[in-house]
Amino acid sequence: MDELTLTLSRKVSNEARRAVEEAGGIWTGHRADAVLDRMLDEFHRPRRSGGADFYEYEDGRRTRLWTGLPETSRVLVRKSRSRE
Repeated sequence: MDELTLTLSRKVSNEARRAVEEAGGIWTGHRADAVLDRMLDEFHRPRRSGGADFYEYEDGRRTRLWTGLPETSRVLVRKSRSRE
């Protein structure tokens, strides 16, 4: 996923949802969709080329995982607990 823009992933997911619903199906999505939404909408980290995705960059080089990454996955923990 790192080599692609996260916005492309969202577009693919939205197209899949539309196709399923147009065919009369029910879209269930994936738990990771919530992380993708937070990365794009809340944290504004859409793509590697802009230096803002899952990693931190210095001088255009990836140096480490983005320190805010654990916060994005907390939505998965909350959803998982709400299903119990």
